[in-house]
Amino acid sequence: GLRRMLTDSTPPGDPRPDPAKLARALRGSDAHSPWLKPEAVPALMQLLMAENEGVREVLADLLEGIRDRRATAALANRAVFDLNPRVREAAVKALARRPADEYRPLLL
Repeated sequence: GLRRMLTDSTPPGDPRPDPAKLARALRGSDAHSPWLKPEAVPALMQLLMAENEGVREVLADLLEGIRDRRATAALANRAVFDLNPRVREAAVKALARRPADEYRPLLL
């Protein structure tokens, strides 16, 4: 599962997953990746939001591609609470392309 993908994308001698390698693994070879579905949002949030900034940027990118209220809520969470300004900015840009009525109540 996802934990194995994190481990497999970690270079030897470095405890941090490689964001580009992880993104390729999660996206798979087609648009039918199980990680690009609404049901994956809780697992993605639980395991990726505690990783380094690059992996959290991958998280924001993945969430942007999932058209569901759960992904919108997760993006709002990252837009407000992520420690890295690049990740917050990526989440805000993704939210701008969503209906405001989906995320406005979460931000207020």
